[in-house]
Order: sequence, then structure tokens, then C-alpha cells
Amino acid sequence: MDLAIIELDDPTPFDNVRPVEFAQGLPKLQSPVQVIGYPTGGSTISVTEGVVSRIEHRSYSYGAEGLRIQVDAAINPGNSGGPAVADGKVIGIAFQKQNSADNIGYLIPSEEVAAFLADIKDGNYDGKPSIRVTYQNLLNRGFRDSLGLDAAMKEVVIQDILSEESEYPLQVGDVVTHVGTYDLDNSGIARFSDELRFELSYFESIVAKDGKVPLTIIRDDTEVKVDVPLEEKPLELFRSLKGESPEYFVYGPLVFVEATADFTAALEAQMLGSDLSVRAHSVAMLRLLMWRDSPLVSRRYDEPAFEGEQLVMLSNSLPHKISLGYGSPATNVVKAVNGTDIRNMRHLVELLRDSKDEFIHSDFDAKFSEKLVFSREEIEAASDDILTANGVSRRASTELLEVWEAE
Repeated sequence: MDLAIIELDDPTPFDNVRPVEFAQGLPKLQSPVQVIGYPTGGSTISVTEGVVSRIEHRSYSYGAEGLRIQVDAAINPGNSGGPAVADGKVIGIAFQKQNSADNIGYLIPSEEVAAFLADIKDGNYDGKPSIRVTYQNLLNRGFRDSLGLDAAMKEVVIQDILSEESEYPLQVGDVVTHVGTYDLDNSGIARFSDELRFELSYFESIVAKDGKVPLTIIRDDTEVKVDVPLEEKPLELFRSLKGESPEYFVYGPLVFVEATADFTAALEAQMLGSDLSVRAHSVAMLRLLMWRDSPLVSRRYDEPAFEGEQLVMLSNSLPHKISLGYGSPATNVVKAVNGTDIRNMRHLVELLRDSKDEFIHSDFDAKFSEKLVFSREEIEAASDDILTANGVSRRASTELLEVWEAE
């Protein structure tokens, strides 16, 4: 979600500025809206007008979900963070446009902004807790008949339990008919108002009481009411950088980086882009990763197997004669160095720093991967020249450089 809090060193210039007021609730479809900001094309304030076209509950960046308002008012680079106003109140904040279509831009609604502000009161952003299950729709008649469900009823079925709570109130195969008092259809969608329908996950926070969501389910042909706990989303193996710089470490010609959700998301985005050559390259890369059973694909949505686990991968190597005979190692995930399995970036740097072996052997976690072997003395002696020749001023990100330079 494209929201941040900024604290000014000197707030006095705003002493006489009247703050804007956020609207309560969601706007009506087709209601007029003005988007205000400083987009590309000029240096003075810009105001574009349009109407509210659509309101949906969708996925944002970094795995978050929330409401978004679609408008046909022009939103361009530079508009992000600017207010969208209706009837003198802010109904949302501009954050995105649809590049592949005309007159489609998106706002983060004031409702989501209020939830964000409430979340960070303690100084941390925790995100939205949710019910830790997956659902499957019941649109298929054969599936419904196999469960003995009435054709007139509307519901979804629990597909998998992700929670690790003991005595969890839901079971695989439970059929969910209501979230609170809201009726679900066979796609897991409920009517919020005369105009709006949202997915089940939106209603979880709306109907929750004391951290639990009341659901009505059918189990063993019996209607049961259960209270299901909301839980924080667990850590993911592929973390999102959220604007931070990735960890990296340069060792001779090898550039080690942390495998992040940003890398895989960028690859996926390129596959859907308008540049046909970029799309073809991205599709070919993904197919290669799948064929080689790379963890970049097979573990894309995993949780860490142990505390602190990271996947360490290689970026394009820096040119030098000691790499002669090796192919490009880019996207290879490091399995082991000198026979020791790699736990994370810090562990890798510590192993290389402390190694007294004559050779450095790198093995990779994918089928048909080359093994890379370098003389330890040669690769360390060549490192400074390689950095200088390629204009690299720092051989590592800040924390990893401290690890490398520690005794």
C-alpha cells in the first residue's frame, strides 16, 4: 500500500494551513471526483476531473489486500500521494494508473487510510490480520452435488487450513455460508450495499469482535456457528523490500544477492508488459527456472524453513579472466559453499571471510547447474581490481560489509 508518514523537522510553515478532512465511508459510483497533484508535464498544481467508476477489494503491492477506487480522472506519474476530493472532502489518495488502458486510475480510499493511521499509532505497521485458510468456490454443480448441498444455497468450501493454532475451529471441507450477517455467493462474494459487492476477506475486519470473525458453516449436514481468530500473516521466505535496497555481496566476479519478492514480481510484470521482446525474454527465463526446478519458482510462496532463512542467488557476474570457461550464473540459488549449506546472506559472507581452504567451491540448488570453483587466493586478490574496473564503490551492502570487515 502506497502510504507513508512524514515528520517535518520544522513544521512552522504549516501553522496557518487548514488540514483537509477525510470523507467517512465510500463514495457512490458515478459521483464526481477531482484529483489534485503535481504530475509530469508542468510544475504548478494540476486538477483533473472525472467520476468514480468502480470500487473493489483487490491485492495491493507486497501481498497486502484492500479496497481501491477506480476513477476516470487522469492520474499520471507525479500524482501519487495527491488527494482525490469529492464534496470538499478527501475520498482517497492517488496511487496508480492502468498503463494498458485509457481513463483508468486508482485511489486508496479514505477508509484504508484511516485503518493505516490506526495501525501505526504504536510506531509499527503490522498489516491486516486475516483468517488463515484458503477457500474454493462452489460454482461447479458436480462439486456441489457431491457435497449434498441444496441448489438454492450459496457458499464456499474450506480448501486448506494455513493456521498452526491447535483446536482450530475450521476444518477442511467445511462449507461457509455467512460471514457475520452477510450472505456469501458461490464465488465467496457478499453484497455490501446496493452498489457494491466484495470478497469474503474484506468482511473479516468489518464483522470481527475481540479479534474473532463469526462464520456460519455447514459441517456433516449441520449448520454450525463458529468464531474464527484473526491472525497476523507469517513471514515469507521472499520478503518485499518495500523501498529498501537489497542486500548484496561482491566476491571476485561473483555478485551474491538476496532473492526477494521484488525480483519475482518484476519478472512477472515483464511477462505482462507491452514490449514483446521483453515479454519473450521473461517467459523464456521463467520456463528455464521451472525446467531446472529452481527454488525461485518452487519456493516462491513458502514460509522460511527456519528462523533467518534467506535464499541467496547470483546476479550477472562481473567480467574477469578468472571466470574463463564458466557460463552466466545469474539466477542460480546457492546451495552450499565448500560443502556447507548456506542459511542466509550473512552466513555466506562469514563462510567466505573465515575460509582458509585452497579453493572456493560453490554448488547451486537447481538441476543442470555448473559448479563454480576458484582459487581462494586468486579470487580475493582479483576482487579490488574487479570492483574498480566495473565502477563498484562498495563490495557489499552496509550490514554485510560490517560482517566482512569484522575479525
